[in-house]
Amino acid sequence: MENHNQYNLWYPDNLRLLSVLLVASLATFLLYEPIVPRSIPLTACYLTLLAALWPKRMNFLSRNARILWGIQLGLCGLGLFWAPGGYAAALALASLFCFRLLCREETADTAVGRWFLKVAVLLFSFPFEALYQIRQGSRNLNEAKGIVSRVIRGMLLWILPILGSLLFLAFFSEANPILERWVDACIERLKQIHFPSAGRCLFWCFCAAVTLAATGFSLWQKIYPEFLQNPVQGTFRELPDAASRMLAKIMTRGLLLFNLLFLVQNLLDVEYLWAGAKLPDGMSYAEYAHRGAYPLIVTALIAGFLTLLTFSGKCRAPEWKHARILVYLWLGQNVFLVASSLLRLGKYVAVYSLTHLRFAAALWMMLVGIGLCLILCKILREKSLRWLFWANGIQLLVLFLFVLFFDRSGFIAEYNFAHCREIAGPTKEGIEPAPLDRRYLVRLLPSSLPVLLRMRNAGIPLPETCSLHGEIRKLEESLGNWRTWNPEAFRLLRAVEHEDPGGRCRNFPLLRSGSADSFLKTGPPRFPRSGGRKEKSVKSDPFSGNSV
Repeated sequence: MENHNQYNLWYPDNLRLLSVLLVASLATFLLYEPIVPRSIPLTACYLTLLAALWPKRMNFLSRNARILWGIQLGLCGLGLFWAPGGYAAALALASLFCFRLLCREETADTAVGRWFLKVAVLLFSFPFEALYQIRQGSRNLNEAKGIVSRVIRGMLLWILPILGSLLFLAFFSEANPILERWVDACIERLKQIHFPSAGRCLFWCFCAAVTLAATGFSLWQKIYPEFLQNPVQGTFRELPDAASRMLAKIMTRGLLLFNLLFLVQNLLDVEYLWAGAKLPDGMSYAEYAHRGAYPLIVTALIAGFLTLLTFSGKCRAPEWKHARILVYLWLGQNVFLVASSLLRLGKYVAVYSLTHLRFAAALWMMLVGIGLCLILCKILREKSLRWLFWANGIQLLVLFLFVLFFDRSGFIAEYNFAHCREIAGPTKEGIEPAPLDRRYLVRLLPSSLPVLLRMRNAGIPLPETCSLHGEIRKLEESLGNWRTWNPEAFRLLRAVEHEDPGGRCRNFPLLRSGSADSFLKTGPPRFPRSGGRKEKSVKSDPFSGNSV
């Protein structure tokens, strides 16, 4: 490995400090503001950090791996622009650091255990990474013989003498009135200079420390081989033949009973959920649909674990033949059980509305169902546990990206409005759905703003704490500043135009000339840097008298 590029960065190592300073300065300029930064500042910081961490050598990765990593990093940047926030920033940084970890080691290792170890060592060493690199840099500076290093060493030698001189100057100014006047005059001149605040300086130091750590990973590279050479190993032993035969008999009988219990549960679901039979007296349909959804998912997870145990390499003796046949049947019943749990949740939501927790539960059930199908695929195609781990990792990553780009609050608001008692009426089973939860719609703002406008047009009273004009003004102000501009606010304003064709939003200067289509052609506004300055307040409230 060449000495001038030991960190595997596309630029020489002697430019790494300059890169850290540039990234930290740009991040402070874009992010440290009174207003919360949105699409443009976050995406610009991500792209700058990605450029600073881009590797020089990627020949250890296959062509498909490089394409997949490029797609992942590109989707993370697009997600930061489309749905800026803490979740998008965390996913983007996690992907970027994992990619940097891979490029720092320069090995295409897919071993599951080693990746867990890599991430664990990274979480342990990252808080101390910047300090370690500063210590290493000071040692290298003392050993260097170049002109720049001599100049830096000379500047550092002047720090203590300058501090001592300032201390004596303070003593002399107390004893000499003329010198005190000169010092006061200098202090007044310095007060006229706008120095950065302490918070801005600390934020800059934090950004510099994170960038310095990410561009180096020196401490991680030192610690990880030690863990790799001396791993914490368990003392697992092969089961004796007699114990294996005994365990096979127990598992066979247990799986037989499990299949019978699951068959009873699935038959009840077929009768009452899928066929819509009449429930026993004293039990409501909603109660049956709601109870048991989460415990059934836990049983499906236990089933997956026992399936992996039964089809492991230690359980391939002839006495395990009947157990494996019962596992096939049990796995199929678990997939059907997950489908029934989804149907339970869907029928309950149709009556009692949709919430973020119920939406997350549906995604979790789908994740478990796909995981069981992947276990079945592993068994039938005789794949390894490594294949199963990365296959589940891919579906989990797809789920994270879906959550990143999908407007969950807007979807929940639209669903609840379309299926409430005031709009939809009874369900297919003849059950009256719950009334529209107006307070929950207010909690979903600003994504629920088009639905609230639709409620007002339908004559449904809005909560007293809801001010449509105030929410629209927040969107307008976010589009009026390049730091807070984001596509989601622009899309919501277009939806407001669609729901309110009477021109209630024409107070917004960008929409005054026509529709929001003109705003698409010009892109985000190019306003000067104004911090948190707000626009002038409007003279009239177009929604006065309607926000009951």
